Amino acid sequence: MLKFLKVFLFLISIFFVFNYAQAEEKSIVFNEIFWSGSFVSSADEFIELKNVSNQNIDISGWQITKLNTSGEEKIMTTIEIGIIPALGYFLIANNEKDHLFIGGESVLNIDPDIVEPDLTLSNSEFQLKLYDGQWDDGRLPIDIAGDGSAPLAGNNSVKSSMERINPLGDGVIRESWISSVVLENLDASALELANPHGSGKPKINIPEVLTPVYIFGQTEFLISVKAEDPDGQSDIASVTADLSIIGSSNFQTLFDNGTNGDITANDGIYSFLTTVDYLISAGLKNIPISVADNKALVAKSELQIPFYHLSDQLIINEIHPHPLTGTDDEFVEIFNSGNQKIDLFGWKIDDVENGGSQPYILTENDRITNKEYIAYYKTKTKIGLNDDGDIVRLIRPDGVIINTNVNYLKAEENYSYSRVGNEWKWSTVVTPNKENIIIEPIKEVPQTVMPESNQGGSSEVLVLDLPIMLARKQAEGAVVRVEGIINVLPGVFSSQYFYIQDSEAGIQIYYYKKDFPDLKLFNHVKIKGEISIVSSGIRIKIRDRSDIEIISSETISPSNVKTGDVGENYEGMLVKIKGKITGTKGSIFYLDDGSGQVKCYIKSSTNIKKPRLTKNMEGEIIGIVSKSNDIWQIMPRMQSDLLF
Repeated sequence: MLKFLKVFLFLISIFFVFNYAQAEEKSIVFNEIFWSGSFVSSADEFIELKNVSNQNIDISGWQITKLNTSGEEKIMTTIEIGIIPALGYFLIANNEKDHLFIGGESVLNIDPDIVEPDLTLSNSEFQLKLYDGQWDDGRLPIDIAGDGSAPLAGNNSVKSSMERINPLGDGVIRESWISSVVLENLDASALELANPHGSGKPKINIPEVLTPVYIFGQTEFLISVKAEDPDGQSDIASVTADLSIIGSSNFQTLFDNGTNGDITANDGIYSFLTTVDYLISAGLKNIPISVADNKALVAKSELQIPFYHLSDQLIINEIHPHPLTGTDDEFVEIFNSGNQKIDLFGWKIDDVENGGSQPYILTENDRITNKEYIAYYKTKTKIGLNDDGDIVRLIRPDGVIINTNVNYLKAEENYSYSRVGNEWKWSTVVTPNKENIIIEPIKEVPQTVMPESNQGGSSEVLVLDLPIMLARKQAEGAVVRVEGIINVLPGVFSSQYFYIQDSEAGIQIYYYKKDFPDLKLFNHVKIKGEISIVSSGIRIKIRDRSDIEIISSETISPSNVKTGDVGENYEGMLVKIKGKITGTKGSIFYLDDGSGQVKCYIKSSTNIKKPRLTKNMEGEIIGIVSKSNDIWQIMPRMQSDLLF
């Protein structure tokens, strides 16, 4: 009997040691599960994991499973990248904190570590399992929550979450869980009971519009990003950029101390000033950015920046407008007179007479070596050259027109219009991709030669003095002079443009150098520039700050407009609308006065703090009418433009 008792006690001790070892080995657990969703939407759900160890744990590649309606275990999500800090948390949510459901905005008021649209939690067959890798390869789960029946805690009626009270205990028994009675990190007006926590990893804010890099010999390049940390800026340990794609350091530190190109110290914007040259190929470059905090948590993102090559050595050298073999053999030839290979990404060949063909935009695969001739045929460019006269232009990526002097009146069949020095002559010899051979026809063909431009500008250009409304109707490339009153200054929406308007219309004024004179809101100005049509609307491009003349100052009031009438007729104008909120998400919300809803967009550069908006709330907004992705919108300029 005594022997039996000793064996029994030995087995019991082994059992407790085994279970104690299991508890000690458990490092990541399900800590809170919001399976009920919110009163806004049943899909407004989240899972919170907790690291119960004293060291950071990388959970990249871990998987979570759930039960389907038949009680079978199925994969729900794979955590692609993630680190949980020591004694910290990791939040997986169905949606972003500002996500707009049909019933309103998500109650979540904290950034999830992962947004997983496939996160759906059952109210009946409830069991989640956490695996440290591939779930179906035979390994055991790290943790389990639920026993396969109804959730062990939480409440669907009051929308309360299920919280772990014993991280080392068994997650399949009711005694390990309670229903939450705390409201934390939810919207202040929320009625739900839950307190989600994330890892506290840093965040990288990528600018909406990234400034292109125009390479003209040795060119300065400033890389800047905004980095934030939920635990405060002092928790950010480093911000680095992998500049290997532009031939620089693999991991270059960015600075927020007022040096190395950083403008303002300790403002959360990290920068580094370097130089680039023609050795960097043109095209869209993805520059990896990493932010690490003092907890060794890392956020990663990418800046996609367009790099362009500029040159004043490229010229249009030959035009073949009327081939004997048909229109497909029409071509425009470019010659690189310089000693440097130039990538032609973003350059344009354009025919603008009477609107002409659409410009042909060259790609990352197009480049021209020094002293090379390249003929671009109609089969590729789709540019049709008129037999009875036309104009052909070569335009740099920054909008500067290299050739405005190629202007012929009539083309005889199978003649080439060829450059000879600074003149143009008709020749009976067509020489695509070669140096021109001039054998002039016996019968002279009428021609017009405009003065040679100086680095892309002609000294004799027809300037049309027009009101803004008529200027907006001119063909792209037309040079106009307009007058108007400034309704938003440079730097509010972008450092490269501002808006003016008269009593009938408005327009954007664009200057890629950003070197504007000292402008004031409501200055009455006279502008000379070139009409340009871009995806966001019509603009006037100026070439120099002297193209802006300040006349006086006047006051303008916003035009009262119905929400459904906001469109092209008001582009560039200051307007006021009234209505009810129909939806809100992030920096966007919608107003409707009954005539149709309109999008309202708060640009981050305005530093406007978005008020707390709810559906059917009434309010007013003053702003500039613009277009984005073919959708008309109103952009407020300052905090006082929002009246709620």
